[in-house]
Amino acid sequence: MDYSLFYTVTNTANDILSWLFGLFVVGITIVLAIGTALDIAFIALPVFQDKMYDRQDKGFKLISHAAVSAVEESNQTGSSPMLLYLKRRIKVYAVTAIVIYAVMTNQPIRLTKLIWSFVEAVLTSLGILV
Repeated sequence: MDYSLFYTVTNTANDILSWLFGLFVVGITIVLAIGTALDIAFIALPVFQDKMYDRQDKGFKLISHAAVSAVEESNQTGSSPMLLYLKRRIKVYAVTAIVIYAVMTNQPIRLTKLIWSFVEAVLTSLGILV
């Protein structure tokens, strides 16, 4: 077995995976930042709420369900819509931080194991995997 060829192939594959995971991190960060900014604008600016409600009726959705339900619930209960929104989104931020950390530390094998354990737990809880 030619170990130099094996090393070259695995090194190249690792470089490609690192580059792809880096693009993934940048994409996730941008999407999460823009989505959060739009959600906060929706919660804080009533004029923006009116415009976004009109667009959502047409099927064009830029605002998350968490922001819409936080505003609607705060109108009914009188509590802070921002606090309600953050309570709903904290899980998304935590999972995203874990995934970004795993990708940024260049450990795709750990990330793959993390993803597989999550998928395995979901499939087991659904009764698909025994």
